[in-house]
Amino acid sequence: MFDQEGGFIAAWPQFGQPSSVFVSRDDTIYVGASFRQPGAKKGELRGIVIGNARDGSLTGFIPDPTDLDTVENGTSASGIAADRDGSIFAADVGAHNLRKYVKVK
Repeated sequence: MFDQEGGFIAAWPQFGQPSSVFVSRDDTIYVGASFRQPGAKKGELRGIVIGNARDGSLTGFIPDPTDLDTVENGTSASGIAADRDGSIFAADVGAHNLRKYVKVK
């Protein structure tokens, strides 16, 4: 993270290698990310990491539903947004689709 002048503030490695970030009005952070994991397909785990944008705590993870053997390049959530109801929208460049995750209450 960086301040408005580009000065370094902190690094949060718990969010993996991000490809997209969205912060909602209630300070929930949604990160489309990948994690190195030798036993996983193509050596990485992909998905959406959910957490608190104020303190960096993690609150959830949505694994990528796409079979990585069918993806040449791109990540599971190259673009990401959420609405006020908690639905998450992920633009999946690798699989050429848009996914919507609905929060179950």
